[in-house]
This record gives sequence, C-alpha cells and structure tokens, in this order.
Amino acid sequence: MSAANGTQELTLQDWLQITVQACEELAKGQLGCESFTVGATATEAPVTDVGSYVALVGDEGSAQIGVVASIDGCRALGRKMLCMEPDEEITDADMCDAVGEIANILGGSAKRLISERVPGFKLGLPLFMQGRLLASDRQEVGMVAVKMGEIDAHLLVVRYKAQ
Repeated sequence: MSAANGTQELTLQDWLQITVQACEELAKGQLGCESFTVGATATEAPVTDVGSYVALVGDEGSAQIGVVASIDGCRALGRKMLCMEPDEEITDADMCDAVGEIANILGGSAKRLISERVPGFKLGLPLFMQGRLLASDRQEVGMVAVKMGEIDAHLLVVRYKAQ
C-alpha cells in the first residue's frame, strides 16, 4: 500500500492480469472474435516481434502495454479491426494504424480497470514497432500468449522494477 494515498501498488502480475482482461473484452467486442484463449506466461519478450505499445503513466508508476504478433498475425489483427475480409489485402500503413488502435483501446480498457485500484493514470500515444524488445536490468517484462479467434499474439507489459 502507498502510504501517501492508501492505494495498492500494482505488481507485474497485476498488470498482466488487467491487460489480459482488457484484451478479452477487446477481442470479443470490437474485434468480433468468437473465442479468446490465454496461454503460457514468460518473463522475456519474443525474439522478434511486430506490434504496438502504449504507455500508462501515473504518480504510482508507469508501464508500457503491448500487443505483438508475427507480421501475418498483425495483418490479421489489422483486418479484424478494420472489418475487412480475411483474404483482403491490407497495406502496411493501415496495418500499423489498426494495430496501434488496438493497443490504444487495450490501454484505455486497462486504465479503466486499473483506476478501480490506483486512480490517476494517463494514457500515452501508441507506437508501432518491429524488432526485438530488450529490457534493461532495471526493468521487468511480463508476457502472456493469447489466441484471439485464430490469431496468435502476445501481450506484453514492461515496467521499472519496484524499488
């Protein structure tokens, strides 16, 4: 508990659980996926990833929340977000925008869920990236595999370790 305001500090596991809950809402809601499955968790980011991250920043800490997948997975997510047919062509720009919007919605839902325990977080802007995420020794990474319908992806949370 924070002595200053009585709020409960969020652990990495809390962040992951909230992110998974937000993703399930997104998958079954806006993306129209009939199923949502949670897989294994890990403490390292995938070797290569393509996806989008958004920051949640507050007085009680901050974290980057990301949704990453293979390039084909990101294209499929982008098509879902844009209500396109599964075999319809999607441009790189549209894929980046759509996956960024998925991260933005995910971040907004996570912010709403977090505010029940720790108010005052602000949502940053989504950033689309391709490459490997390398965390410093002062950061911690949590990752959970998810399947949104037929699309395999990973949810990531990156934050500074508790002092």
